[in-house]
Amino acid sequence: MKGKGVKMDGFFKVDGFFFSFLNRVANLVLLNIMFILSCLPIVTIGPALAALYQVSLQSVNDAYLTVYKDYSKAFKEHFITGSLLFLVQFLAVAILGLVLFVVSRFNLLLSLPFFVVAAGICLYLPYTFALLAIQKNSLLNTIKAAFYLMLSHVAESILMFGEAVIMLVILPIFLPKSLFFVLSFGFAFVCYLQSISLKKIVYQAVVTEEDAAEAEH
Repeated sequence: MKGKGVKMDGFFKVDGFFFSFLNRVANLVLLNIMFILSCLPIVTIGPALAALYQVSLQSVNDAYLTVYKDYSKAFKEHFITGSLLFLVQFLAVAILGLVLFVVSRFNLLLSLPFFVVAAGICLYLPYTFALLAIQKNSLLNTIKAAFYLMLSHVAESILMFGEAVIMLVILPIFLPKSLFFVLSFGFAFVCYLQSISLKKIVYQAVVTEEDAAEAEH
């Protein structure tokens, strides 16, 4: 009984599991609200995504980070690069969508390669903003590195895409009441789940790249 009491005391400590969990949930709600508000002007979706991924990556190992301060700092820091990155990807998706629409009207079989490319773009998107969040690099190198990581970790990429589709698309459509959940902390929760995989993949890739650069010197 005494041993159980000690465990329960540890469970309810300020830095224990219970309060750590509550703090993480509160951070997700705040982060989600800040992300949605940041996206309202539309043109700020890019830096909002960059800030969302940066804070989410930090929160994987830190349940007590200052969300408002960290998010605001990341949003300002990545405002230009995040906007450019989102613009490039938006144009690519728009052009690809137009081509798919036109080609599929003539021959559905011919449109299959474009569907593959579209799927690849969807799978690589999380890597672009994760790389932007942790490494200063040119826009082209960020996109190239994101594609490389996506192709090197196909299973993880499909898992992250599935998490986003299920939580943000399928649930609201087939379970309308879940829309409250999505608006409360859905985007931040999905990004947090993705960040668990991204943290291992992206940080390992960056460290490997830095080690290779040092070896050359």
